Amino acid sequence: MNDNLNQGNLVLESPPTPCAPQGKTTKVIANTVYAGPAAIDQRLAELDGEWTIGRAIKVTAAVCVLVGLGLALFVNIWWLLLPLAFSIFLLQYTVSRDSMLTALFHKLGLRGSMDIQHERTTLKALRGDFRHLPTAYDKDDKEAMERLEGEGGIVATPVKPEQIKATNHEAVAQVLETVKQ
Repeated sequence: MNDNLNQGNLVLESPPTPCAPQGKTTKVIANTVYAGPAAIDQRLAELDGEWTIGRAIKVTAAVCVLVGLGLALFVNIWWLLLPLAFSIFLLQYTVSRDSMLTALFHKLGLRGSMDIQHERTTLKALRGDFRHLPTAYDKDDKEAMERLEGEGGIVATPVKPEQIKATNHEAVAQVLETVKQ
């Protein structure tokens, strides 16, 4: 990959370093952006299938209720405590969006729906889907713009390179911060 990719209003200077302190999501986004538009599309498809903590809690509660009812029916009536316990966990999650199961699934590597949505929106913004945020890959037809400028149309104002340079991590951090607001 080119060390100095000039794409729209960002210059991606170099591949992201694995030791960046911004967190796992920022690293994944920066690496995906550096890999190109096809990698962004692939990552968005992966995010569509990613299980959230909420989904895992609901499925776990449903399975435990069914197993508990079956065991209570065929083994011992005391197994009804299992569906009762998981019904309480589900109620706790529904009311507060936080429960002991949330912490457990978070430790197992699942993320909340808002975290996944932030990553999805950040990738779309860096791909160029939103014009009011910085882009990593410009979708404009450069030849058409050059023809328009050559015919006396819109002329781009010169911008100093130090004003538009941003590393992958800086661009990702800026967009993530904007998305979370």
